[in-house]
Amino acid sequence: EKIEPSQMPQILPKQKMRIREAIFGRWEEISCEEAVGRICASPCVSCPPAIPIAISGEAITKEMIQAFQSFQLEKVSVVKE
Repeated sequence: EKIEPSQMPQILPKQKMRIREAIFGRWEEISCEEAVGRICASPCVSCPPAIPIAISGEAITKEMIQAFQSFQLEKVSVVKE
């Protein structure tokens, strides 16, 4: 279910690995729908608002996926399992 940017919920991310490890580690690009529970490798930024929904090393939640979809993001980079 897509949400309007003006109705964005507050997302409280959980850091699962160090930013540096996530950025420089092995990663893969997958569809947003498949990313729940995975660790963000590289931040996804949409313009506007150009503020990352998830940053490197954070666990991707269902709420984040809704935010990605609101900004028409289809793919996300995640740490390779």
